[in-house]
Amino acid sequence: MTSSPGQTAPNFRVSLRGYDRRQVDTYLHDFAKHALGQGEPPSPPAFEVVLRGYDAKEVDAFVRQLADAPREVLAGMVLDVDAPGVPGAPRRVDGVWEYRPPQTAFAVTAGTVGVIVTVGAVAAGTSDDNPPAVRVLVPLLLLGLLALFLWLLRRTGTYVSRDGIVTYGVLRRTEIRWKEIQDIKAKEITGSTVVVVRTSDGRERRLPQLDDRHYPVPDEVKALRAIWEKRRGPGWKQRRTEE
Repeated sequence: MTSSPGQTAPNFRVSLRGYDRRQVDTYLHDFAKHALGQGEPPSPPAFEVVLRGYDAKEVDAFVRQLADAPREVLAGMVLDVDAPGVPGAPRRVDGVWEYRPPQTAFAVTAGTVGVIVTVGAVAAGTSDDNPPAVRVLVPLLLLGLLALFLWLLRRTGTYVSRDGIVTYGVLRRTEIRWKEIQDIKAKEITGSTVVVVRTSDGRERRLPQLDDRHYPVPDEVKALRAIWEKRRGPGWKQRRTEE
């Protein structure tokens, strides 16, 4: 297990004693047949899960520490764990933190645009003033563009991994490696607090969807900075920029 400052991870090993893969496969096959009403229920395979060096009190204490740890401490564990019990924490999928549009906001946008496009497609497809080809092709084109737009909109956001930060706009993808980042901070833009990244070329890049409407920005900045400081590498250097 991985530990971070303030957390001492329990150290134990897990092994299987008497495990036979063929026996397990046969059991699963026979169990599936029994579930379909074919044959008698099979006898489950016999094997033991062995924990070497396992201390229940030590594990319980470690889990309680994680539950109470701030996001920046969890981030110092380099995306290996979720942030339990933290409101507004990003979704974690396969080791990647995803800052994406909330489902309610996406549903409202999708519903509004969908109704408008659908009405247009129906009007184009049923108008007697349009040639038959237009009545078929235009609705298909509009519905296809609607599906593409909704897919691009759903994908927009900021994705944080071990390698860096990837941002998706509706039409543009940007990848920023940790070693290329010079600063991560909150910034006020048009009445909203957002998170921006300054790269080694001096440019500031806004992280899509990461704003105070959807997330606790100060907490997310601390978490992202903790990951950045751990992943930027020993060769990273602060570059002077002209104000």
